[in-house]
Amino acid sequence: MPEVFHMTDFEYRFKNHPRHWDILRELIDVISRYALASFSNTVNMEAYRKINDRYPLEEMFGKPYGISASAAARLARHWQGVTNHNGELLVLVEQGTMHEGDMIECFLRDGLNAPIPVPKDLPAAQAADLFSWERAWYNNTSIRRPSLVYLKEKMPDGMRGLDGKWEKRSLDQALRKLEMPRREELPEKHSISFHTSPKKFRKRTIR
Repeated sequence: MPEVFHMTDFEYRFKNHPRHWDILRELIDVISRYALASFSNTVNMEAYRKINDRYPLEEMFGKPYGISASAAARLARHWQGVTNHNGELLVLVEQGTMHEGDMIECFLRDGLNAPIPVPKDLPAAQAADLFSWERAWYNNTSIRRPSLVYLKEKMPDGMRGLDGKWEKRSLDQALRKLEMPRREELPEKHSISFHTSPKKFRKRTIR
């Protein structure tokens, strides 16, 4: 069985390889040949942690993975409506990812079908790994690597590449919409749960 592709491992092993960029271009050519669109969403962790210190953001809104994944799925649903690609939206996610349970709760709360966990050796999961790594690199460094530029060139139509990001402003908007109290205003004995799973109490884990 061929080795499973991990973008992090590829960059570590092939960073200085003479065909580094050529290999990435070939992989992106394969992805663009079969993909109709790309969707991504990220979370500004500095803003998330600051707000989470003052408000029950994690408990009332969700962990970063959950709110990011559900936002990307909503972008896909928006793309479906705009481009008339009708049909059920199926979201596949890598098995065993941290905070997978919270992510599923966020999907159900947002009226989305629960995502389907799949093994990493599924080719589509490996393609998504490449794309998400490139987006994360850009968000962390503000540097557009040649591979990201090429990836965007292969998806020229604006409706084929939708990217979002949870920043301080958008997280503040979520605070107001959910009417979140400050942490010190919460009763000593209190419980928080999503309306879709009222018996499952949510606790803070991210500091």
